[in-house]
Amino acid sequence: MFSDRRSGVSLSIDSTLSVFRVSLRRFNASASPRLNDSLQHGRNPVSWLNDYFKKNGIYVDNSFQRRSVWVERNKARLIETILTGFPMPEIYLWLGKADPKTGLTKYSIVDGQQRLTAIRDFIANGFSLRSLYLDRKNRSASYADKSFKELSDADKEKIWNYQINTRMIPDTVPRPTIVKMFLRLNETDTSLNPPELHHAEFNGKFAKNAETIAELPFWKRWEFFKPAAIRRMGDIQFVSSILIFLRQGIKGELTPKALYKAYELYNEKYPQQKSDQNTVKQILGICDKLFAYDASIPVFFKNQVHFYPLFVTLYSATAIRRPIQISKVAKRMVKFISDYERERTSTREYRLAATEGTQKRANRETRVLKLSSWLEL
Repeated sequence: MFSDRRSGVSLSIDSTLSVFRVSLRRFNASASPRLNDSLQHGRNPVSWLNDYFKKNGIYVDNSFQRRSVWVERNKARLIETILTGFPMPEIYLWLGKADPKTGLTKYSIVDGQQRLTAIRDFIANGFSLRSLYLDRKNRSASYADKSFKELSDADKEKIWNYQINTRMIPDTVPRPTIVKMFLRLNETDTSLNPPELHHAEFNGKFAKNAETIAELPFWKRWEFFKPAAIRRMGDIQFVSSILIFLRQGIKGELTPKALYKAYELYNEKYPQQKSDQNTVKQILGICDKLFAYDASIPVFFKNQVHFYPLFVTLYSATAIRRPIQISKVAKRMVKFISDYERERTSTREYRLAATEGTQKRANRETRVLKLSSWLEL
């Protein structure tokens, strides 16, 4: 009921899970067999969790957790679950050290981020319980189409007093084991995509470089990634494909397995981290000028299938110090777009390579070759 579809580059669930299982096999070898025995079972009311949120006593460790992916419908359905008295899955909190000055003990969310943040957001009047999202029999309920502040006192009390099953993980459990536990808890969650899995396991130089580049103003300025894709790290995944090109050339594979290997290979040793970042900034700067030349250019090349060969073409030209005349290249781009959309024979090979098997090496090479020829670069 609370799942959300993946966004970004399309990869099959089977192939994603196969990569995930490889990492789990490596983790299981060193996982503690008695970890479950050390967990403390408990029940905490929403009021307790909300108080801790406000005190920053409960937090999300972004070094291995994924971004918040739930949309309003998912959140409304969870609050409906609470108001109707049905149970929700238990959450896992990792006990931290107490603040020596305030005595506040902090808890890291290991599993349950989406649920807890949804509850927090509703109490903060971040969304309403739109009747459209509720079960048909509840669409005329007292809470339908209302925000938290608009609820009756009786409905507010239902939320404050709702007991959430929690498992407290002792502070003696080391962080590497927490990451392994997170992956194990999410093993059967097919909505997790490769970037989210890699982000959980690896938090090294390659992952951080991809995140830094994904935050550059260029992507937002041209509305390159849709909000749903950003929530599911589709931006991170695409930037990762660009970084793989810079490290391994166009022959570098872009399969889930290849992405995993790249995160692993450059996790600790990545001497080109800064230079790759500067290279991407340089190419995006050129793209900025080209995109501003004619409105048709960003509309067409915001598609990742087309932007990848554009990036490679511009990089190759700058690598051999070939001058790029913006007006000349932009005019060629406009003509290319026109021929492509009219399905003229001049773009037939490129079009075929852009419509099926887009991640295959041969099709990527064809798109780069044909586009660079068109742009005379």
